[in-house]
Amino acid sequence: MTEVLIETKRSSDGVVLSIAESLDSTTLNQADEAITKIVDQFRASVVLNLYECEYIDEAAMGRLVEFGQILREQGRTYEVYVRPMSFVAYRTQGLPQVLEVPGGISKEGEERLAERRTQRLEKWRREKPRPKHGLPYGATIPGETEATETATEKPVKAKPKGERESFDIDLKRVSALAGKDERVIERIWQTYTQFLNEGKFKNAPDGSADTQLSLDSNVVAKNLRLDPKVVRRVIESVSTHLMEVFDSE
Repeated sequence: MTEVLIETKRSSDGVVLSIAESLDSTTLNQADEAITKIVDQFRASVVLNLYECEYIDEAAMGRLVEFGQILREQGRTYEVYVRPMSFVAYRTQGLPQVLEVPGGISKEGEERLAERRTQRLEKWRREKPRPKHGLPYGATIPGETEATETATEKPVKAKPKGERESFDIDLKRVSALAGKDERVIERIWQTYTQFLNEGKFKNAPDGSADTQLSLDSNVVAKNLRLDPKVVRRVIESVSTHLMEVFDSE
């Protein structure tokens, strides 16, 4: 099950509606309550802060367009904050985006995004999901006896030698999250899991998941001759996708 974080607060200029995580058909009802309240109970200008939103589907996009139309009919100002060069920025091009997001919003947004992604990565490493099917291209991640990057609350049972865990990756979904072509996603993830299996990654000196991800991304990027930021974004997007998979099971 996907998650959405919604916050409505008054500002000196009007109302700010902040939506983070994933806004889609499964979470739209929660956002709709806040939208309806703003339409019915306020008459001030509106800022829709989507800086920390990482995914929007067609159903949610349609509701945001409708929201904007209602505000314009009421004669109210409507501005949208999005994270530059993100999937949501691409998806919401039809909305009145503010090109230069206020520094306080962007700084806080980046910090919160980094924190949530680190938490997802750590949870994924602790709770590697058991899939119904393997990856179509045969990529796997190390058995639990080979990787104990973060502390776990429950003891991890050793797996028989040679046995690996594998799981389905929805390339289309990850492509939407990362804003990259599915073939690029596949190359990066296949290389990343291969290097994990072969033990090519050095442990982060400070032991943090964020530093570890940066180091791993640099190694993969050098091998594939890609931008490390692109590689990191893909790995983080796979992590987000995996969270959705085992949160729904």
